[in-house]
Amino acid sequence: MQTKANQDLWDLIKALSGTTDFTDEEIPLLLSLANHRLRTAYDTTDTWPRYLVAYEPRTMTNQIVPLTEDAFYVFGAGTTAVDGLYTLNGAENTAPAYTLYDTDGSTELYSLIRNSGDTAWIIISGAPTATETALYSNSASGQTASTDALTANAVIDETSWTVGTGTANAPVVRDLGDIGHFMRIHRTRPFFTESSIEYDFSVQSDGAHVMNPVQSTESKIWASYKKRLTELTDFDVTGSSSLSEVPMEFFNYVAYGTFADFLGMDGQDQKSLVRSQMADKFLDQELSKPDIVQNNNTVRQKIRTHVSKQSR
Repeated sequence: MQTKANQDLWDLIKALSGTTDFTDEEIPLLLSLANHRLRTAYDTTDTWPRYLVAYEPRTMTNQIVPLTEDAFYVFGAGTTAVDGLYTLNGAENTAPAYTLYDTDGSTELYSLIRNSGDTAWIIISGAPTATETALYSNSASGQTASTDALTANAVIDETSWTVGTGTANAPVVRDLGDIGHFMRIHRTRPFFTESSIEYDFSVQSDGAHVMNPVQSTESKIWASYKKRLTELTDFDVTGSSSLSEVPMEFFNYVAYGTFADFLGMDGQDQKSLVRSQMADKFLDQELSKPDIVQNNNTVRQKIRTHVSKQSR
């Protein structure tokens, strides 16, 4: 997904206003207005591709699927048994360790650990141990090293994996995102090889409460959800390039909308209305794209019959 630099947003807002800078008192106000527009765009549809996650495995405890989870979803490996949900399982080589369990919930099949040389993340057979015959490995820079606090989630590059003793191809290792809100929950992987039971659920402060699971001991479901929005913490007024970037699909809407709201705050209602209408047109153009690729037809809809309520 494409993004625009934070500084580009700041520069466009300045260009629209016809000024080279704003006062120190105005900048926080503009930031609040920009985040308001960013949140408005985010809330307009559940099917923004950037935020939509369809059919991802998640753990369930006492029928609760939590909103946040320190775990990784591995998929696409040539050694297909490696694919699955790796949940936090203590530490190994002074870094967090993650394990893929058998359906019994206790047998450790594969583990994702930091190697003893502190040079790479590796996937090995069995429990997290110093026996390091790597099926797959990843030594990409910028990842959490063993010196990082174990209380923090590991940072593992998603796609820079190479094949060791495993079968090609190398997997994708995806960090589970924080859930903004749940959309659908299935018992098994849906839309794959067969029908999957879809669960009803309610949402509470600690996550989604799954109703009437097939078995009381079930510990994993497949969730479709919308990721949380990351708001702007500041404007990049100095060109440091260290602040949050802006989603490309929101860029023009946020810039024009922020300036429109600023004009309204200054009492220039007619000018504000014109700019706000322009902002809405930019958003409408972007809103048409998810519908064109038919996200609404698969992620948000259900098929109900007189005997079942399943995704088919």
